[in-house]
Amino acid sequence: MAVDYTNTFTQLGAEMKVIRKTEALWVQSHFSSNAAYSKRLLESAFSDSNDNEDNAQARGKIFLEDTATPSLISLHSSQVSSFEERFFPVLDDELDTSQTDIDAGAIGYVYNVTGSGEVSIKERTGRLGALRRQMISDSKEIQENTVSLGSLAVIGTNTGVLSLTTATGEDHCLPGNILLEVTNDTVGSTTFSVQLKLTTPIIGGDENGIINADNALTLGQTMEDGWTGATLKVDLGSVVEAGDNGNFFSSTTITSAKAGDTDNGKIYVKVTRQATAPIWLIEYYSDGSLTTLEGTQTADGTSGTVAISITGSSGTVFASTFSKTNAHADMASAPDADSDITFDIVNPRLGDRWKIPVTNNEGGNFATKLARTLGYRASLSSDGSPTETDSLAASASFS
Repeated sequence: MAVDYTNTFTQLGAEMKVIRKTEALWVQSHFSSNAAYSKRLLESAFSDSNDNEDNAQARGKIFLEDTATPSLISLHSSQVSSFEERFFPVLDDELDTSQTDIDAGAIGYVYNVTGSGEVSIKERTGRLGALRRQMISDSKEIQENTVSLGSLAVIGTNTGVLSLTTATGEDHCLPGNILLEVTNDTVGSTTFSVQLKLTTPIIGGDENGIINADNALTLGQTMEDGWTGATLKVDLGSVVEAGDNGNFFSSTTITSAKAGDTDNGKIYVKVTRQATAPIWLIEYYSDGSLTTLEGTQTADGTSGTVAISITGSSGTVFASTFSKTNAHADMASAPDADSDITFDIVNPRLGDRWKIPVTNNEGGNFATKLARTLGYRASLSSDGSPTETDSLAASASFS
């Protein structure tokens, strides 16, 4: 099978140009962020101090918002439906589209979700999925959009602390903010809802610009999402240590943390000097009253350091470097003990929220119009060296 890419993208570009004209009219009637937009033009032309002029301005803006805008949204929807009815059969001839892709419409996503919560896209279905696969097979590319995801920022006051370890976006990950909110704060299975809130909503989409991810994001696991176009992974921040006044512990990690052997991610450690070897007894508890012992480790000698690792009953692993020198200086004789040392992974709690800013230069005509003008949550094969002429989908100038 050989796809006539020149013909296909010429036709697709022409369709995009036509539908973009309706989208442009919607932008002009609906938004006020530019002085050339219709509402702002009326504001600048009429006087607020004259009753008739003020009334004319107000009624004109109401017409734009309540009549013109919804009519343009309806027209756009009809145009997209017409485009699909006319163009998809043409594309099917080119791609020899499978029934699975035909049934999926424009785009669909099939995911692999592991027991640990890792999410990856197994397959992109639909006509755009089929076109993307064929383009990859034929080493064909459209002009990419430059997409960048920024740093994780707290919204409000959070209990938990996170670090962002993976954050990338496809061409259709449009400008805005990715919003994370804790939906399950159980230690060991903490999950987040994921939304992309667009800076500028798209025609026919959610009025608030909200795009919901298909799956939850699990702490410590990568989530690849088709609908938002984002790939994310968040991990816990650094372990917070308290009560170690003698500086016994350093380089502490808590891994595979579970609810069953921690206090919402917090563990309690007691260090006791014993009268006979082994000199040091290190005990890990899961409660502040030190009644539920999860594990112990001993160390001998009064100088140097030793690596310790204690696994709790549910699998939480407490690992650290224990300084026998510092312990000996702080606790000179048996049965001296330090029983108020705590380590906290600072696990996120219900109500905690974060945002990740998304920038997208919307530099590719095909890439951007697929996402914004046609409203498809999809990206084709793209890189910095396109094989297809991007200007074929450039917006038409008209007056």
